[in-house]
Amino acid sequence: MWEWYNSDSEQMALILELFCKLNPNDQMIDKLIYTLMQNQSHGYWQNTATTSRVLEAIYAYIKGRKLDDTNYKGTVTLNGTELLGEEFKGVNAKPKKLELAFEDKEISSLTPDTPVDVTFKRDGTGNMYYTMQMRYAMPDEYLTSRDEGIKVIYTIIDPETDEIVNKSDSADCLLKLKSGKIYKASITLETHKKREYLALRAPIPSGAEILDSSLVTTGSVDEKNDLSWGHWLSNKTIRDNEVQFFWDSFGSGTASVNFTFRAARRGIYPLPPVQAECMYEAETFGRGDGYLCIIE
Repeated sequence: MWEWYNSDSEQMALILELFCKLNPNDQMIDKLIYTLMQNQSHGYWQNTATTSRVLEAIYAYIKGRKLDDTNYKGTVTLNGTELLGEEFKGVNAKPKKLELAFEDKEISSLTPDTPVDVTFKRDGTGNMYYTMQMRYAMPDEYLTSRDEGIKVIYTIIDPETDEIVNKSDSADCLLKLKSGKIYKASITLETHKKREYLALRAPIPSGAEILDSSLVTTGSVDEKNDLSWGHWLSNKTIRDNEVQFFWDSFGSGTASVNFTFRAARRGIYPLPPVQAECMYEAETFGRGDGYLCIIE
C-alpha cells in the first residue's frame, strides 16, 4: 500500500514518529521538532491533514520521551548565588524567564574583567533546556564586523566613480561623505545553511535621507538586487533612518540587496552597523562595522 504525503511537514512528521518509536533519545528528534515548529503558523500547518499528522507525531514524541513524567527543579546560580529556582512538572510545564539589568545588585556587584561562574542545575526527572543572552551597549564606532552564522559585507559606493567609500578591512572607523552627493549602499549576505525568518536592518547616518528608486530623479542609479533562487525577498520597508529587509526563508549561499541615499546635512553622526539576524534564533546573526560618519 502506497501513501502520498503532500507537504514537507507531513513527510517530516512521519519521520519524527518513526524516530520516536525506534529510539526516543536520538538527537535527530530535537532537530525535527524544531523544524516542524518553525513551519507552523499559529499552531496550524499547511492544511487539516498535515496538522493532524504533525500532532500525531508530537504525541509520539511526548510518549517516547516520557514528558508526562517530567518532575524536576531547575536552578540558575551566579558565583554560587541562586538567581532563579523553579519547578517543572508534566508536559504542560511553562518556560521561566529572568532578566537582570546591569544596575541590578547581582550584576553591578561583579568585578570588571573577571570571569564568573554561571551554573544551570536540574534536580529530578526530565530534560532541561535553557538559553542565556547578554546584551550591552557600546559606541557605534567601536563595533566591528562579526559572523555568527551569517556573514555581512557592507559597502558604500560613489555611483559617479564606482569608488568604494568605506573600507571593510580598515581599522579606521571614520566615514567621510560629501553633503549633497548620492551614494549607493550594497549589502551582501552569506550563510552556509538555510535560515528561517531572516531580518536585515541597514541604518544610514542621521544627516542623510533614503531615496525612492522609483522616482525619475534617482532612477538613474542601479539598485538591482542580486537575489538568486531560494533568496526571494519577502518584504522591504523604508524608514526615516534605515531600510529593513525580510526573508521568510533564506537559502544557503549568497544574496545582495541595494539602495541609495543622499548625504544631506553637514555634521558628525554615529552610524550603527548593518545587522542581519534570525528573528527566532538570537544566537544566529551577523553584522558589519560601525562608523562615526562625517558629512562635510
